[in-house]
Amino acid sequence: MPLNEGQKYEIKINQILEDKGIFPLQLKGNLEGRDSAFKHKGIIYYLELKNKVAPDFGQKALTWNRRDGWVWSTPDDVTEMYDEMKVRDQIPKDFKPNLFTVALKDFKQSHQVRDREGFSKTLEIPDGSKNALHKFYANKQVFYIQLEDRGFYYLQKDIARLKDLANLELAQFNPQLYLRLRVKPRSDKNPMDYAFWAVIRVRARTIPVTNFDIEEKRGKKFPPFKK
Repeated sequence: MPLNEGQKYEIKINQILEDKGIFPLQLKGNLEGRDSAFKHKGIIYYLELKNKVAPDFGQKALTWNRRDGWVWSTPDDVTEMYDEMKVRDQIPKDFKPNLFTVALKDFKQSHQVRDREGFSKTLEIPDGSKNALHKFYANKQVFYIQLEDRGFYYLQKDIARLKDLANLELAQFNPQLYLRLRVKPRSDKNPMDYAFWAVIRVRARTIPVTNFDIEEKRGKKFPPFKK
């Protein structure tokens, strides 16, 4: 199966870190669900990587049944974060999806269209919930993030105290977030072949400026890691 753009970006950044002697080789192929890591003063820190094509977080599918209403297809630590944000509460209580209520023999393309209209929406994430993203990564012991064409940031806190070494601004990644609920078709031939999804996205214009970038693009400096 060909690599997607996100996987290609992970390979690219990890190779840069390895070439500079910063990547902890003992973790190569064994990052336990994390994207990357770096060594600073002999200590290992984990790093999230996001390519410019899809700077979103945690796309998760939902299903529906008459007894429980909306439930996560695969509950995990991401859906726990969504529950803290009360994502499922944003779906109209009276919306009963055709996908799970209309018989197969009666199902038409118009039923899918009505599900898209009833479910799809863009919602602001309340200010009090925004720190859930930082908390989510902190629970994975990830405190830094690299965004393609944006640069290197810290998340919940600058745990390695890199700001103390930087004579330029090392910014916190704390942009405005919004929630997208969407219906995503999987086939043009079968009108019942679609799914319901929730995803957190970033308002690009609110991403702060940082002076550091692992790729060192646009004159930005490599982060102040010390071997």
